[in-house]
Amino acid sequence: MEYLNKKHLKIIFLPVLTIMLIAAGILYWFSRNPEEVKAGWWNDAWSYRKAIVINSAKVTADLENFPMLVSLTDTNLGAKAQASGNDIVFITPNGRRLSHEIEKFASSTGELVAWVKVPELSSADDTLIYMYYGNASVGNQQDVNNVWDENYVGVWHLPNDNTASGTDSTANHNNGDVLGGASTTATAKVDGGMQFGESVVDSTPAGPILISTSENANATGYNNSRKLVRASNGTLYVVYKKRSGSYYQIYVASSTDNGATWQGETLISTYSGMNVHDQSFPSIAVDGNDRLHVVWYGYATGYTGNQIWYANYNGSWQTPVRISTYSGMDSYSQYLPSIAVDSSDHLHVVWQGNATGYTSAYQIWYANYNGSWQTPVRI
Repeated sequence: MEYLNKKHLKIIFLPVLTIMLIAAGILYWFSRNPEEVKAGWWNDAWSYRKAIVINSAKVTADLENFPMLVSLTDTNLGAKAQASGNDIVFITPNGRRLSHEIEKFASSTGELVAWVKVPELSSADDTLIYMYYGNASVGNQQDVNNVWDENYVGVWHLPNDNTASGTDSTANHNNGDVLGGASTTATAKVDGGMQFGESVVDSTPAGPILISTSENANATGYNNSRKLVRASNGTLYVVYKKRSGSYYQIYVASSTDNGATWQGETLISTYSGMNVHDQSFPSIAVDGNDRLHVVWYGYATGYTGNQIWYANYNGSWQTPVRISTYSGMDSYSQYLPSIAVDSSDHLHVVWQGNATGYTSAYQIWYANYNGSWQTPVRI
């Protein structure tokens, strides 16, 4: 077996799971002499700028919203920019601010490694952008998540500094854990990289970890919805049903060590009467603020059929609320909910069930939350 040990990588994962070695594929001309404030300046609060001209001969085809690598060393930049590089911004000639991520900035030398999302790169004409700096009072100007659009599942720079890091630069927060003694002392194509030893790549997976005991073969339900999520801080959360006394209830447990141990098993099906009726088929989602959202179906006091229930966690679990509120649903059974959260943290739920006016129990319903739960609509 050929191992992938001692490869020095910087990796970007695309949805097709292509692994790329990142190199400075586009060459540009960089002005060594800084300009100072003058007419047509983007913002007078910035004292200096330098032109960056992308050579069209190095662009094989026109590109849009391309994360371009800017790698340079400039003593004036090191002397005049903030020590953190927080005041560095990239601007088009017409004054449009470009999203950028600084991977490395050393004020002592003026070395900068940054990724700049350029809206248009022409293969016929050179592209001009400006780098502004020299604002001592401004805060961090980076816009990291927007450099990498929805086509990127994850971007890991694996920096060559004193701390190994598996932080994902995209909005997906697919952060990795550094395990097995991975080193950050390796050189790489861009900035630094990490050296992966044979023991990391060829390690034998640990056996299954018992999260909770359950006597039901469908403790998590069928594969119709998400049962496991990871928050931005790396915490894993799993939702499942488990017998409590004579009835199945909905529980959530968490792991802060990448699944090695699990704790905090919490009963969340707490609406009146749920404790004397079975609750089933949970689905879980996590939003951009790490709030947890769970839906499931089950009986409760006041209803003659299974209803769709929702509970959320924001510091503590809230009392479940019924979201299957279309006319007559309280007298018919509802089943198999699934929940999703969009980029604006709005909630979306679909399920199967019946309601007034329909002869079949196999209707598909949709409800969404945007400040409050809306009346379900039939799909």
